[in-house]
Amino acid sequence: MATFRTYAEVLRPDHPMMRNYARSRTWRPSAYRPVTVEQAMRAEPGLVLGDVLQRTGGVYETTTQLTPKSRGDIREIAELTSDDELLAVAQLPEVPVALEHLRHVDPHTRIVVGYRLDATPAESPRLRRRLALPPDPRITLHFDEVVFPDTPGRFWGAMHWDKSGPEAAAIQPGLPAVPVVRAVPRWREVSSADSVCWLDNCGPAVMLSGCVRNAASARLGGG
Repeated sequence: MATFRTYAEVLRPDHPMMRNYARSRTWRPSAYRPVTVEQAMRAEPGLVLGDVLQRTGGVYETTTQLTPKSRGDIREIAELTSDDELLAVAQLPEVPVALEHLRHVDPHTRIVVGYRLDATPAESPRLRRRLALPPDPRITLHFDEVVFPDTPGRFWGAMHWDKSGPEAAAIQPGLPAVPVVRAVPRWREVSSADSVCWLDNCGPAVMLSGCVRNAASARLGGG
């Protein structure tokens, strides 16, 4: 059954966004990238908790926008599964995110605010087409997205999928079935409103990073 949730957590050094940020600091400027792209690629990720609280008037709750593609995916799943709660989410331009669990965190700490959608290919034909997956209910897709506030069309995201069942048990005979994590092809272009995002395969998950218009992104094609 498809589920949707929002989250806010401390941005730790081992988070993929921080690893991408560390790598970007070693990149040389490129004549193929506009200055705005260079700045966006090297911007420190996350939000300062104190800045968020200042915008909310001290209330430990904020909001995050949904990308148009995420809203479309959620709407399709909701309509196919007759899920009124998911349908209500798809109709919102932004969704609330609780911060209460961060009340004792230093206000100078950087945090990441995002949302996750978990679904099976059987619940979404458009996801099946996009990822070339069969309508197998044993497969679970996990999508994480972090929309950059005040930067239209720019976001970070990660996707991976796992499959449990006899195939998983066969990999480790005699042991309980465990999820088998699969990665989609290393390079695959993803388009959002006014942006082109390129994918960086980081271990079992495929990370959508640097989601800004980039003339050089075509060279990353494949997929």
